Amino acid sequence: IDAFSSFTDRMANKNFCDFFFQTLHDKLEVNSPDIAEPIQKFLSEIRELCQHIIALSTLQRSSDHDDDRTIATLRLMEYLKESGRISTYIRYICNLESEFESKDMHAKAGMVLKLYNVLLDWSDNPLPPLAGYEAETNFKRKEQIFLNMIDYFDKGELWEDAIILINELKDQYLLNTFEYLKASSLLQREAELYTKIIQKERILPEYFRVGFYGKGFQSNIRGKSYIYSGLPMERIQDFTERICNKFESPILMKSTVPPKEGDDVLNSNGKYLQIYIVQIVPRSIEGSKKLPQKVADYRSNSKINHFLYKRPFSRDKAKKKKNEFLDLWTLNYHFETKDSFPLITNRSEIVKTTTIEVTPIENAIQTIDNKNNQLMNFAEEFRYGKTENLSPFTMVLQGTIDAAVSGGFDNYKDAFFTEEYIVENPNDDKKIKQLNSLFENQLEILDDCIKIHSKVCPESLSALQDHLEIKLVELKKIDEKKEETKKVNAPVLRKKKFDPKRRANSANFSKSFIKASHNNQNKGFGTIRSRNARSRNFVIGSRTTQTNLQDIQQIQNLNSISKNKDDNHDNNDDKVNQNKTVEFQ
Repeated sequence: IDAFSSFTDRMANKNFCDFFFQTLHDKLEVNSPDIAEPIQKFLSEIRELCQHIIALSTLQRSSDHDDDRTIATLRLMEYLKESGRISTYIRYICNLESEFESKDMHAKAGMVLKLYNVLLDWSDNPLPPLAGYEAETNFKRKEQIFLNMIDYFDKGELWEDAIILINELKDQYLLNTFEYLKASSLLQREAELYTKIIQKERILPEYFRVGFYGKGFQSNIRGKSYIYSGLPMERIQDFTERICNKFESPILMKSTVPPKEGDDVLNSNGKYLQIYIVQIVPRSIEGSKKLPQKVADYRSNSKINHFLYKRPFSRDKAKKKKNEFLDLWTLNYHFETKDSFPLITNRSEIVKTTTIEVTPIENAIQTIDNKNNQLMNFAEEFRYGKTENLSPFTMVLQGTIDAAVSGGFDNYKDAFFTEEYIVENPNDDKKIKQLNSLFENQLEILDDCIKIHSKVCPESLSALQDHLEIKLVELKKIDEKKEETKKVNAPVLRKKKFDPKRRANSANFSKSFIKASHNNQNKGFGTIRSRNARSRNFVIGSRTTQTNLQDIQQIQNLNSISKNKDDNHDNNDDKVNQNKTVEFQ
């Protein structure tokens, strides 16, 4: 074993391995059938052990291969555990723990230590000294391992896992050893962890799918695909470079379409890598509506093994030229991994892939719904005066309002709210209503968000806050004018006789509109804020007043037109008016 571990060249190791086992086989070869079977079992076990050691010892020592060495070590450890070599198994656990700790990978160090923890119980049975632990009882060693794991998970921001350990250890102190001071200390530690859960920001890693294609790869990864967890703050460019550096002359595939049976890529002697970013599919959490938003978000995005990649494709280029949203089809790839993240390693093999085709209007619904949920999450996070880390909220709010004012809403409505689309897609009636409802909800959500943002944004963002308020007012007026235009331009389905009350109805409508306009002004939402008001209350601005006066003038003009038509009816009672009339109810 020492000889195998000293080799760093895989081929030299293989040659030595073949020579060693052939010589050992010749030395042990006997004619007695009684010991032939045990000899064959012994040789098989030693060969497997040496193969694991060779795989580990021949890996490069660069940081790019850290995860490969971890995977090889875990395979060796699994063999040692299954073959009953527990002392050696524990030594490898402690070595891996120390390696992770030295690299500040505290969460991984804690997860490795869990492997040792499951071998122990809370009894007073004695244990010999091993791997840095002195001779002690099961209870004492397990207690120390629990405390170490709690420290690791605290530093690694796996606070929920640390709390689970605290509760188990606390029960031992309260119900078994009656060490109340230790229980008190743990309860104080638990309170600190709950505070961190609520107050601290945790950045989730990016996840990537990597496929290995071509005969140039080793058989253990050839033709397989994995989900990788990126390093903290690692982006797709850095991750791709890191993976490519692990192999000699790799070829990066430009297409995200997985190769099919018989493709040249699979039969070539090269090393083809297919790399792209994937999204987490959040877990459903029972009672998540009652949880604080930050807690619900973290729980739904941890302990995950389900990921999604959306590949857009086109079916009708003519429709795409007319409106890109009409031809925005996607093929959704759902990946399920063998293990759930976070892991001791940075990758897990994909064991199941499902593809689902999504229509353009379904994509539109998902896009608007996701944006609404994102805005609502920000609103809940900052509703009670939090001011830290405001930038993401500001950026999303500004992007949503500016995009909508610049035609974002119109592009969707021109694509799916037309008579042509309804005729061509009669089965999409419910989806059209759902999309329209989402747009209406978004205006209400933006209303709420802009008020919350005004209370928490610093003075340095006052100009931006004013801009967002004005833009939101414009967005509302654009939407209102479109609705009025639809009513005005709607064709009259049947002709009606002149009603002398109609002139009064028209006048009443004008009065009601003026009254409603004044009421809206008194509410004061969406207008320019007084820069001297620290409370950031809304006041009426000249821009809004001018706009309302223009609207009133338009209504008066319409009333005048309506009056002239009524006079024509009086003078030509027996004649049929061939022109379409506009009736204000």
